[in-house]
Amino acid sequence: LRIRVAEAGLYRLTVTDLAARFGVPVSTASQWISSGLLRLENRGQVVPTFRPRPDSSAIFFYAKAADSIYASENVYWLSVAGGTAMAVTEVAAAKSGASTFVDRKHFEVDAFAATVVATDPESDYWHWDYLVGDSATDGQRSFDLQLVDAVNGEDAELTVRLFGATDTGVADEHQAEIRVNGSTVGQTSWQGIGAHETVLTFPASLLLEGSNAVEIVATVGGDAAYSVYYVDSFELRSPRLLRSENARLEFDAAGGAAVRVSGFRGGDIALVD
Repeated sequence: LRIRVAEAGLYRLTVTDLAARFGVPVSTASQWISSGLLRLENRGQVVPTFRPRPDSSAIFFYAKAADSIYASENVYWLSVAGGTAMAVTEVAAAKSGASTFVDRKHFEVDAFAATVVATDPESDYWHWDYLVGDSATDGQRSFDLQLVDAVNGEDAELTVRLFGATDTGVADEHQAEIRVNGSTVGQTSWQGIGAHETVLTFPASLLLEGSNAVEIVATVGGDAAYSVYYVDSFELRSPRLLRSENARLEFDAAGGAAVRVSGFRGGDIALVD
């Protein structure tokens, strides 16, 4: 059975789904689950599955998104054979712990392919938007970054990935001013055709729950006659509440650290490390 996955996350395969896909009775699929006779693989490697409950109603697995410029989906294969079960243990609940964590979010839209300036066929030449330095119409762009349960705390970190599309031979010909919700958080410049990345640190208090506007203002540097560059993607690290969204949450925590996650509607909770 081929399973196509577009996003990283925790996935569930119910016994009724399995019976329908394999064309067998539900009792047969249930027996496969209880006996560990379902083998999940990805790129030739066995992927562990687990059952959060002792019954045979479903199996769960953690899937990764595709890491390729040639495919938007990762493919997992499920067969009727001896599989690998994820190790399961019970832990006592901590009386107290951290209520926030540093969330990491990637924002990218592949709107157009810049094949004219791409120098490496194996590179990611898809981009989100373009800017023209000092242009009244194309010299500024705004990008919407959606956040959930944003909180004040330690500084936030924004990685901006750009790509120069012109080369006049003038140093620092491409100039970019980056703003977050109207406040300037940094500037960067570079020269020539190629990828450019800058990492900016700013107070997390600038971030809002929900929609956040990241603006880029393009100007021409030095004595350059013109400047055109592309926006590829953003990476944002910012403090967030340890509260589930739609009854689930993916977060980082230091080994041995106690955390307190809220927002669950019931007591039947599974934690996957």
